[in-house]
Amino acid sequence: QSFVVDNRTGAAGIIGTEAVARAAPDGYTLLMGTTGTHTTNPAVFAKLPYDPVKDFAPVSLVGNAPFVLVVHPSIPVKSLRDLIALAKAKPDSLTYSSSGIGGIAHLGFVALNTAAGTRMIHVPYKGIGPAVLDVMGERLTTVYSDASSMANIKGGKLVALAAFPKRLDELPGVPSVAEAAAEAGIPQWRPPSIWYGLVAPKGT
Repeated sequence: QSFVVDNRTGAAGIIGTEAVARAAPDGYTLLMGTTGTHTTNPAVFAKLPYDPVKDFAPVSLVGNAPFVLVVHPSIPVKSLRDLIALAKAKPDSLTYSSSGIGGIAHLGFVALNTAAGTRMIHVPYKGIGPAVLDVMGERLTTVYSDASSMANIKGGKLVALAAFPKRLDELPGVPSVAEAAAEAGIPQWRPPSIWYGLVAPKGT
C-alpha cells in the first residue's frame, strides 16, 4: 500500500510522537520512533504529552543510524582535538546545532562541553537538514550530520572529524568517535547512539 509521510519536526520529536499517541489504533497510523522520542525525552523533559511505554504498541526495530561530526572547510580544524582547542581559545563563540532542545545531538554536545571543558553555544533547529545547510553556509560551526551529508563530505563542502558509532566504510579516513575522543584526551566522551523503530498507538 501507499504510505503518506507526515513530517512533524521540532521539539525533539515530541510534536510528531504526541500526534501518533492520540491517533486511532486502527493500524493506519505509525510512528518512526527513535532513541530521542522513547528513551532520552522521558529523562530530559519534566513532563511529556505521551507515555513512551503505555501509549504505544511496538512493531519492529528498523535499524541504527550512523552520524558524522562535521565542520565547514574554512574552520581551521582537522580533528576533534583541533575543534576542542579552538573552542577553548574562543569560549562562547563556536556554535553547534541540533534538531531540538533535549535531542540526541544536543545531549551529545552538552556531554562534549562537559568532558572537554569547552563552552560551545547551542542553536536548536527544526531538523538536521537546515542545520547542515547553515554549517555549509558558514552560519554555524559544527553539527552531527546523518548520511545525507555523505556527498558533501566527499565533495569537500564539509569536513568530517569523527564518525559514530564506528568508522564508516564510505569514509575510511575518518576516525570513530572513540578514536577521536581518545586522541583529544577525553576518552570517556560518547554521544548517544540512535535507533529507529516502528510503533503504533496503544490498542493497535
